[in-house]
Amino acid sequence: MTLTRDEVVDSFVEETGSRLVEMEDQLIALQNADPDERDALVNALFRHAHSIKGASNLLGYKDIEFLSHRMEHVLDMIRNQMLQPSPRIHEALIRGLDTIGAFLDHPEAGAPDNLREVMLLLSRVAVSG
Repeated sequence: MTLTRDEVVDSFVEETGSRLVEMEDQLIALQNADPDERDALVNALFRHAHSIKGASNLLGYKDIEFLSHRMEHVLDMIRNQMLQPSPRIHEALIRGLDTIGAFLDHPEAGAPDNLREVMLLLSRVAVSG
């Protein structure tokens, strides 16, 4: 059975929506996690961002691919202890999740209006924490 593009997009929206819920829960847990828990949470967050990036690429959603890549980069910096979790980083990542969520509500409309702003915010926290 061959899937139509609409069916593939519907699957992407459903799976990515589930990932966003898990990521939000993990970001909340990260705020009070001990070091061992922190590592596991950051690794899980990174894998989710990586999966969203890959699926976005396959579907040609370049803006979401770039946004999830930027989130992945921040998480990788935390994983490699180049950044420490902070309220500013938490807020930037939550805004990234919200932006992806807004895209999922209407993927046919393209990138949400705040995409550039959120990508800039993620770039700033990658540099200054």
